[in-house]
Amino acid sequence: LPVYILEVLKKHTDSDHILTRQDIADRVKKDYGMYCDVRTITRNISLLCDADYPISRSEENRKGFYLYQREFEESEIRLLMDAVLASKHIAQNQSNELIDKLSSLSTIHFKKKSRNIINTEYESGNYNQSLFYNIEKIIEATESKKQISLMYNAFDIKKELKPRYKENCIVNPYHMLMNNGRYYLMANFPQYNNMAFLRMDYITDVEETDKDVRPLTEIDGYENGIDLSKLRTNYPYMFSGENVKAKFKTDDKMVGDFIDWFGDKISISECDDGIIVRLTANRNAIIYWSLQYGGRVELIEPIDLRKEIKRNLEEILSKYSE
Repeated sequence: LPVYILEVLKKHTDSDHILTRQDIADRVKKDYGMYCDVRTITRNISLLCDADYPISRSEENRKGFYLYQREFEESEIRLLMDAVLASKHIAQNQSNELIDKLSSLSTIHFKKKSRNIINTEYESGNYNQSLFYNIEKIIEATESKKQISLMYNAFDIKKELKPRYKENCIVNPYHMLMNNGRYYLMANFPQYNNMAFLRMDYITDVEETDKDVRPLTEIDGYENGIDLSKLRTNYPYMFSGENVKAKFKTDDKMVGDFIDWFGDKISISECDDGIIVRLTANRNAIIYWSLQYGGRVELIEPIDLRKEIKRNLEEILSKYSE
């Protein structure tokens, strides 16, 4: 009975929705099929309060009983819901299940209010349904420091995930991280010395092997381990490859965009007709970002990257020249 009463208080009460003893007794009977009188309700609520459950009682508020504190505030649950909806790698049915679980952390009144939460991202039936299972398998492998076998896939013209290679790949798994709404696995292919970033929603057929993972310190650029703050700056698009020092010329209206993509460790100084931004980032990411914001930024250094961007722009222009 105390468990049933506690569940009723969790599901149906807050400071705006207070139940009397009779309300609780009626709800226990309706939801759980157990009859009890109002005196039993009072006695069991006293037991719950003695066990430090945050229940406001009628002698305190002069109205009835409600749970005045929860593990998660409604605003926190809403924030977690938004994070689920912003994740581009979760299938719609899995997203809905997660939203329902998060809603159950609060009252039914919050669940009613949260029905208007919708995902404005595109919907697709081609998501990887084994994503959560793969995450569990990879976590187990990283904890036991074992290599994994996996198939890395890509979308075909029918918008279906198809194997990119003829057979499964063996990789050294190190860490999973979120970037730009997508989940990535930081891993190393044993035949190379660099770090690769594999889209988790493109991975299938994950199996742990009996071979030990390669020490992280043997991977180029990770001799001192993983610096997550540098990862956000150096790899805004999760491209593999070397990092280079870059110098951009732009105006002060672009500062927010630089911080969004490269973090707040960038260096900013004023010049005659704008500002100079210096940062260190992945070579391919700098090219991609420069083309994306080409109308508002100019890459000054390094010169070889500047020339490469120019070649890319010439190729783009040739496609629109007629």
